[in-house]
Amino acid sequence: MNVLFSYVLFACVSYTYCKVYTREEVDVVNSGSPGRLISNNIQHFDSADTNGCACVKYNCGCCAHLEFDKIHINDTGCVNLTYLPDQYGISFTFSIDGRVLYNETISARNPPPVCIGVPYLEKYASVCLDFYNLDISKTAFSGCIKVEARLDKIKIADKEFGCFKIPLKKHYNMLSKMDGKPSVLVT
Repeated sequence: MNVLFSYVLFACVSYTYCKVYTREEVDVVNSGSPGRLISNNIQHFDSADTNGCACVKYNCGCCAHLEFDKIHINDTGCVNLTYLPDQYGISFTFSIDGRVLYNETISARNPPPVCIGVPYLEKYASVCLDFYNLDISKTAFSGCIKVEARLDKIKIADKEFGCFKIPLKKHYNMLSKMDGKPSVLVT
């Protein structure tokens, strides 16, 4: 399920920089790429307030530059996730340089790391996504994501994608009424 891509398109060029597009620029993307339609529900996002992740409603995107020399990865990785409150689950995609490598729904209750074979080296090398510090309160669902590089099933390096905090529905409605900022898209 690719719910997040209907709300937010993240294309971070490195783990420290994400471009913020105006509504007019979003309209240009919509008109030129019918397969990548972006919803009108995009909310304001201030990139200075993030640590690698940005959220809109129940959807978050986290990007980081991944450099794992031993398994020949030097690319931008992104995790786009949607919190599924009725299932207490997370639907997510993992992509490298815009190419989706994994699309899955998992439980938000202590999920195990999700490992994906590195293209052309599947038998020997993998990257594993680890969702950790997952917590649900009356006001938010939050957690963090990191990626581990593994060679022959042995961890050789890891990289933090960042942490996310998703306001739950009743609190999201209250926050969006208070926010008078213009709509923008983060990429």
